[in-house]
Amino acid sequence: MLAGRTRRIVTRGMNLGASGASGELNIVWKGAVEQSGRIAVFDLFGRQIQQVQIPVGSIGQNLSLRHLPEGLYVVRTWLDNQEFVNKLVIKH
Repeated sequence: MLAGRTRRIVTRGMNLGASGASGELNIVWKGAVEQSGRIAVFDLFGRQIQQVQIPVGSIGQNLSLRHLPEGLYVVRTWLDNQEFVNKLVIKH
């Protein structure tokens, strides 16, 4: 489960919603993506745990994080020449 029940974080044009019940992280941004991008999840040691490509024209992305052990993670998103960094706590 992701920490909390369903949480929403709005960051400069992005909306992150974590669902504790499903173990999914839903990321939605304002408007369609003009350039391809990527989302990466890192552990506290800086190791990349997961990466997903964002295709041109996309308006959001779902990430399944059920397989991750409890802990604090960093979600980095590179999108249309911008970088967004968010913390994520996973509790089971």
